Amino acid sequence: MSKETKKETEARQHLETQLMPGEELLACCGGTIAGLVSNQHYTVGLTAERLILLPLKRGRPSGQALSFWREFISSMSWSGGWSRLKIKLPKGGLSIACAKRYWKKCFKGLVEAHSGVPIPLHDDTISNQRRLEQVRVLQGFSLIASAQAVGQGVQPDASETGWGATAATLVEKRVSLRVGAGFLVVNSGLLVLATALLAVSGEPSQPLLLVAAAIDIIIGINLWRGQAFRWADWAIVRAAVGLVLFAIVSLLEGAVLAFVSQAAFSGSVLLVLTGESKRSKTWAAIGVYVIGYLGVSLVLFFSGITDPQYVEVWDDTETLVVEIPVEWSVEVDGRPYLDDDGTFLAADIQASSNLEDFYNTYATPGVEFGASRVWAALYDEVSLLDVLQVSYDCIHDGRHEYDDGLYSGLYDLYVECGDVGSVIVELVAMPADRSFIIYLQVQAVTDADLDAYNHILETFALVGELP
Repeated sequence: MSKETKKETEARQHLETQLMPGEELLACCGGTIAGLVSNQHYTVGLTAERLILLPLKRGRPSGQALSFWREFISSMSWSGGWSRLKIKLPKGGLSIACAKRYWKKCFKGLVEAHSGVPIPLHDDTISNQRRLEQVRVLQGFSLIASAQAVGQGVQPDASETGWGATAATLVEKRVSLRVGAGFLVVNSGLLVLATALLAVSGEPSQPLLLVAAAIDIIIGINLWRGQAFRWADWAIVRAAVGLVLFAIVSLLEGAVLAFVSQAAFSGSVLLVLTGESKRSKTWAAIGVYVIGYLGVSLVLFFSGITDPQYVEVWDDTETLVVEIPVEWSVEVDGRPYLDDDGTFLAADIQASSNLEDFYNTYATPGVEFGASRVWAALYDEVSLLDVLQVSYDCIHDGRHEYDDGLYSGLYDLYVECGDVGSVIVELVAMPADRSFIIYLQVQAVTDADLDAYNHILETFALVGELP
């Protein structure tokens, strides 16, 4: 027989104070159960009746010993690779990590003792008491499914022990866990759908969406199974991180609906999984989730469908770029203006759903954007606007100043054009060094075209050197 180490002696002495009369300690060791933030250390002991977990703090007992009665333990095994004692329970389990390397041999001995020592039989009264005690221990570890499974064998005459209230609490907790699981799984589906829609639309992929979806699925499955231990904490952290990273960023960017959607999702998860589980809280969380998250998400989705989609277009010299509505990109002419002998005059882009109709009617929206060094030497903003001015069938609504911080100049505004009442804007501007001149003409037929004009003003750019 090997000599007992100092640590083993201390562990045995701690556990012997917790033994019942006639109970003998078969094996003992030291282990930890990992929490989300910190680990709880235990002295672990095995007797013929039970597995004892005695909480430790700074090497000294720090709380009431917890018992896992052996009749409720389906099996115990030692995972050498992970240095963990795995305890299989009805509809769940618990993992205890080896606190130090020198405990490994003791853990193996504990598993062998559990396999080799028969479990004593007791009368119904003792079994009922142990079942009730076991339920409360499992409930303390948030192993709700396991607690419910063990509690199914409690006899009806145990009502005086408060079993009815305990059973009701377990039901409320299990419902809240499944509702929280549903929140996460539905959200994962929406994230996968969003990823698919981005791929179909040609938008840049967002791999983090799939990562978040996978995390939600894993947490959701474990919550659904009633494994609140650690998984509920992970769900709370996931909701809190989402609130900080996505909701606040959305608010700072002015995306109010996106902020409301994320805040509602995080808030519903936090509401259903924190504090005491109550039916009123669960229904409130469902309301927040359905109205605040799903409802607002649907609004965002359908508004995204109806929002205009823009595409970049470039001139043939790859000097000019501007974003225009997809509908205007059907016909794009990026050829430069050349004089009769082929000398370069100006870079130019013309785009519309039908360029001929854009040139000759007031009913088709479109844009022309150009820039020239040659014309900057011949014209200023006023004189070039005068050259561009033609006899439109419109009301001239004045000449106005333009300044976007990079370019400054003038623009002519024409309204009530033709029999469709369209709008034409002709803009001429120059940079501070007046080294080149730009011109921009937009014909807008609808309010959406006017929105496109504003987007064009935000995106037109000279990105290269003019020839």
